[in-house]
Amino acid sequence: MAISEIVPLALLVVAFAGVAALWAMSAEVAVLSFIALRPLVEVGVYVQLGTLTLGQVWGAGFLVLVVAFLVTEGRALGFSTESNARVPWILVVLLAAYALAAMTRGPSGLALLMWLRIAAWVLTLSVAECIGRSIRGQRRLMYAMGIFAALLVVVVVILIQTGRFGAAYYGRAAGSLQAFESSGQGPHGLAADAVLVLPMVLILVWEGRHRLGAIVVSGALCACVLLSFVRTAYVGLAAVLLVFVVVGVRARDRWVHFTALGLIVVAACSVYLLRSTISLRFDALLSAMTGGALDVRSTSGRLVFWEAILRYSTENPVHFLFGGGPMASYRVLVQRTGWAMWAHNDLLEMLATGGIMLAIVYVAVVTWMLVSTLRLCRDRRQSDAVRAYGLLATAAVASFVGMSLLSGLVFSVSTIPLAVLVGLARSMSRLPEHTALDVPQRDVAVEPPLLHSSRHPNTSGGFGR
Repeated sequence: MAISEIVPLALLVVAFAGVAALWAMSAEVAVLSFIALRPLVEVGVYVQLGTLTLGQVWGAGFLVLVVAFLVTEGRALGFSTESNARVPWILVVLLAAYALAAMTRGPSGLALLMWLRIAAWVLTLSVAECIGRSIRGQRRLMYAMGIFAALLVVVVVILIQTGRFGAAYYGRAAGSLQAFESSGQGPHGLAADAVLVLPMVLILVWEGRHRLGAIVVSGALCACVLLSFVRTAYVGLAAVLLVFVVVGVRARDRWVHFTALGLIVVAACSVYLLRSTISLRFDALLSAMTGGALDVRSTSGRLVFWEAILRYSTENPVHFLFGGGPMASYRVLVQRTGWAMWAHNDLLEMLATGGIMLAIVYVAVVTWMLVSTLRLCRDRRQSDAVRAYGLLATAAVASFVGMSLLSGLVFSVSTIPLAVLVGLARSMSRLPEHTALDVPQRDVAVEPPLLHSSRHPNTSGGFGR
């Protein structure tokens, strides 16, 4: 086994051992540590360990950990006074609908793998909301994602140095969009991670204890996204930064003003320094948008994929109502375009897999997430800092929607930062004026008791439990 394969394996073994030791001390810290260390797996995510990859081994361990947490810790954390922690019903519907659509048809192994990927972020959201029901838990969530972000930056630097990120993937030297083939690892997932974790880092500027570190890591995340040359991530980053600048202008905290100005400078300088490569990624698309020919290169083949899948789903009532199982999009694209690809669009993937009903469930889940974050930023009982987080979280969910529809993200581990972000927003909505952004660190030991969810005035309405 090569050194490049031994190092990530050794790191994974150490991580599993460390998390097991932490569980004996605090299940909460153990789960968050496992999440925070995830970026390290990306150094060798496709290294084979028997029949599984390193990433799949991490995923299996993570699912065991979060299920164990929900079973053993839900009652103690006050998530439910009558039973253990519960998953929001709209997410249960998603899991059930996908299982019914996929596991009854097509390769059972592939169907189970795709279902487990959805289950990973569904359960993560529930765990994050459960942990966030205390002020100490909210602070731990923010710190864990701050560590996640810092490690993500380190991993991106390593991948750049080894020629496995950004320009290497898109063939900068050749001036073309040829895929980087030596590892099979593209920059899309890491770029999405950076966009979705950014609000969790930015909110630490309000939290106050790690402002300088948060500013540095935020700037580095922006640079990582820009160095990825992933167009959908660019759009997502622009949405988050735009909202943060608007929030920063209205904020009364000078640190927030300084951070907003600094991120604008970092983004502008990065775009200027990388302008030649960025232009290669956008020239064909901009030309098509201004009346030029819309060829395959301008959309990386997406319009061809989407048209083929839409035709498949609408030309036959059975396909429209029930889909064709987990391999449907792949089979359609191979047969009708000759390309061995999947949909690159989560909504169309759901439509091809389970028909219109599964697609509707997916839209309902996205709507539920947006409602959850919008409720927080519109709640007048919350402090300015919490409402700012709600606004940033809404921008992140909107960015997720864009990346989901333009590239595909639901079946990726990149949804885990999103799950933590939404879970924290939902837990904060239950504690107006008593969140980790309101109560100083020294007062955590005397934080007020949490109210049962059914009695709290902010838990009704929307896609609730």
